[in-house]
Amino acid sequence: PAVSGTYTYTVSLSRSGCAVRTAQVSVTVGNCGGGPCGDGVRVAESLSSPVAGLRYSYYEHMWSRSVSEIEGKTPVAQAVVGQFSLAPRQKPDYFGFEYTGYINIPADGQYSFYTSSDDASRLWIGSTEVVNNDFMQGMTERSGQICLARGWHPIRVRYIQGAGGLGLQVSWQGPGVAK
Repeated sequence: PAVSGTYTYTVSLSRSGCAVRTAQVSVTVGNCGGGPCGDGVRVAESLSSPVAGLRYSYYEHMWSRSVSEIEGKTPVAQAVVGQFSLAPRQKPDYFGFEYTGYINIPADGQYSFYTSSDDASRLWIGSTEVVNNDFMQGMTERSGQICLARGWHPIRVRYIQGAGGLGLQVSWQGPGVAK
């Protein structure tokens, strides 16, 4: 497969051995079949023995507006769960979770990821933010797309709950994978 990325070349036009004009040309190469992945494909991680489940860190705090408030906080609890779940919470309001793990992508292609949350959530694949649903709101679904190579990719989801209703659902779809 082609190596995705942007390549810059210098092109010169000459007449009788003298340079007449010089220009730089940039070419972006993706390896997702030339379709929607013009910016390239995220390469999979090399994992020898992946562990099942998602590691979570649980926080308690009077959140004011954003999942970024989790940064620098000390978790109240940490453990592993089989799926995204709010069940390990220790109180009904003003808590947050950060989930980390890996997702196994079955084929190269463009994938859509979704979070439905009440209140705020964000989802990353590797260091790329794919879904920004970072609003203090009732249950709302937002999505984003990313091109991924077949194999294992790190996934991270942050969620915070203020007061009132709560909920978090994470889903995805792509080539051969229904939502």
